[in-house]
Amino acid sequence: MIVVIACLVLVLLTGSVLARSISTKGKGIPVSTVEVSRESIKVQIVASGVLEEVTRKEIFTQSPQLVRKIEVQEGDWVEKDQLLATLEGDEYTIELAKAKVNLEQARLELKRFRDYGMAEAERAFNNSKQAFAHAERSLNNAEMLFEEGAISQNELDLERIRFEETRETYEKTKNAFETSSLELKNLENNVALYELSVIEAEKKVEKMGPEIRSPIAGVITLVNAKEGVLTNPSQPAFVVSDLSSLRINVNISEYDISNVRIGQDVEITTDAVVGRTFKGNVKAIAPVARVSQIGQSTETAVEVTIDVTEKDTGLKPGFSAKSRIIADSKDNCLVIPFDAIVTENNGAKVVYIVENNTARKREIETGIESDFTVEVTKGLNEGDRVILTPPPDLKDGMKVQTGQK
Repeated sequence: MIVVIACLVLVLLTGSVLARSISTKGKGIPVSTVEVSRESIKVQIVASGVLEEVTRKEIFTQSPQLVRKIEVQEGDWVEKDQLLATLEGDEYTIELAKAKVNLEQARLELKRFRDYGMAEAERAFNNSKQAFAHAERSLNNAEMLFEEGAISQNELDLERIRFEETRETYEKTKNAFETSSLELKNLENNVALYELSVIEAEKKVEKMGPEIRSPIAGVITLVNAKEGVLTNPSQPAFVVSDLSSLRINVNISEYDISNVRIGQDVEITTDAVVGRTFKGNVKAIAPVARVSQIGQSTETAVEVTIDVTEKDTGLKPGFSAKSRIIADSKDNCLVIPFDAIVTENNGAKVVYIVENNTARKREIETGIESDFTVEVTKGLNEGDRVILTPPPDLKDGMKVQTGQK
């Protein structure tokens, strides 16, 4: 009984398949088609990152200082040099005053030595130098006269004694002059060092004296300082950001980076501002790639900096953002979906178009590619209808039933 039922089911199924085959044979294979049209196409490289400020200043104190009063709060707009906080103590002012006193003292010592000590050493050296030269000439003359018999041995010996005395004086004054020159150089160096100390102290007073002022115009994005509490030199007391200029740092795969160039347009979206696309461009490309660990695998990527060129108060630092770098684009070109293309064993790209309910195979050449479509540069005409996802058994010349899109 079971065998009989199985045979009956097999006969029914075979009859159904044969009936459908006969029906299909008359009308053709059902396929979906789409019309070849002219459109704009973009090659996009997609990457995600976080919005951050281009200009951001962290303000530190040089040493722990007691905060007397805070003049701003997070979210306030401040101008350049605007007062942010006042501090207790004037140690930087005292340091500057001491540096100025030391500088003045060093300058006085230098002037005194240059006008008296150095001048006297130079005068004595020049006089002894002239005397030594004169004594040398006198000795030479005396020796000539002695040889001629014009003077006695005693007179020659006296001339030699005077020469030796003059030479000793010359050597002493020469050494004293050289020593004085070194002393002068040391005093000049002391003045230069005290001048640097004054400059450094002035910078401290200007940057972080009894007041903290903003180095730029912008928005206060962080306040760590607290009234009545010592500042922590290892963390910024305030952070000021220019929110009008934002950027995104994204990592581009080593396989895509060759298509990225400085100046390319970028489309930016963020979940925080739904339905809006903001403009940007590629500002910088890192000179080296970096390898990062992702799960069990590694990824090699290059950091690319993107400037947000479209200003909008809705964009804020810290928002996650998706960027689409426009690597290439074309207008008014023939475009078809990827699903229409079949790649044959020899690498040729073919599509099937429908003419009078008949599939016709066409070999094509392609250009740039977007996420879902591809440019056709040869092999198709505008208005042709191509078959989407051609069935594996579809052959040139087969009859088809079209379901147009």
